[in-house]
Amino acid sequence: MIYKVIIVDDEYKLRELLALKLQELFPKIEIVAMAGNIKDAYDQCIALKPDIVFLDVHMPQGTGFDFIKKFSFIDFEIIFATAHQEHALEAFKVSATGFVLKPYNNEDLETAVNSAIEHLNIKYVSKKYEILIENLKPQNRQNQQLVIPCKDRYEFVQIDDITYCEGDDKYTVLHVKDGRKILSSQYIGKFKIMLANHHFFVSHKSYIVNMKMVKALTNEDEIVLTNNDIIPLARRRKVEFMHALLGK
Repeated sequence: MIYKVIIVDDEYKLRELLALKLQELFPKIEIVAMAGNIKDAYDQCIALKPDIVFLDVHMPQGTGFDFIKKFSFIDFEIIFATAHQEHALEAFKVSATGFVLKPYNNEDLETAVNSAIEHLNIKYVSKKYEILIENLKPQNRQNQQLVIPCKDRYEFVQIDDITYCEGDDKYTVLHVKDGRKILSSQYIGKFKIMLANHHFFVSHKSYIVNMKMVKALTNEDEIVLTNNDIIPLARRRKVEFMHALLGK
């Protein structure tokens, strides 16, 4: 299958460089158009129906988020491109969208494109970007949702409803307040990044705990949650855990 790609960036040289790198790394990618502003990009997307759009975040005539808001429905994958590591990247991570930092390196591009291709085969692409926009709003900071890639679908969960995450080989099991266990196709390291700024603590190499759900710490250094689940605490993490607990 050939995947159609549109590159949106106001800098001509960066568009050309990215196009060359993509064609070199991905034989199944076809660059069908390039645009220097969101108006042209929108028109091209409507006409050409791309599979993947590389989207610059900051542009003179409108941001990448302004571009998203033009659509009532999005059925293509967006990979954000930015030179700035700032708060918006956290929103990208939580919403499971792809992003690459400028200047581009091959490893980041391969990760982002392979993830986009995988996601194209899963439903709910449009819902994912709706959540991204909501998560970016300052007033929604305390009520954000997490987009969880699973084998054949996405699951959408309020971050506060996750009690803990448990690594299982290359997968992660998310335990939710209502008793559900969601098996994600992402490994535990991805969730350590996604939840880093959301009152979660890495208690063990295979566990991430919602600090709002902690009820007690046993003499055996086991964390007891409000639902009475028991989570291991690595000895080397005990002091940091106590500091986090006192500050929650």
